[in-house]
Amino acid sequence: METLNFNNVEVDRCTACYGLFFDHLEKEMLKEMAGSEVLDIGDEFLGATYNEILDAPCPRCRTRMNHVLHTEPFEIKFEACPNCKGTYFDSRTTWKTRFTISSRMSSKICIHNN
Repeated sequence: METLNFNNVEVDRCTACYGLFFDHLEKEMLKEMAGSEVLDIGDEFLGATYNEILDAPCPRCRTRMNHVLHTEPFEIKFEACPNCKGTYFDSRTTWKTRFTISSRMSSKICIHNN
């Protein structure tokens, strides 16, 4: 992981797959900042491949992350840490959605603890 800084918000990016890890509330801070999409440099197809990996540990606290499927207004998959509340988005996932997922998360979300 490498640490990136965008307007004083630090985000972690995987150096292998370019997925982005957001500590609690970082994605909410970034969604209002014009130009923050430059952080997501990964390949959409590579991101889709990594999105199918199960049992991923949280990059921050090493707790097993939950797989989350958000279905409204469109489908998006990501991982969420039940311990530190961080979220991991595979490359090109975050900017396709422009962070439409709220920090409270809607009732249309399914969490898979496989």
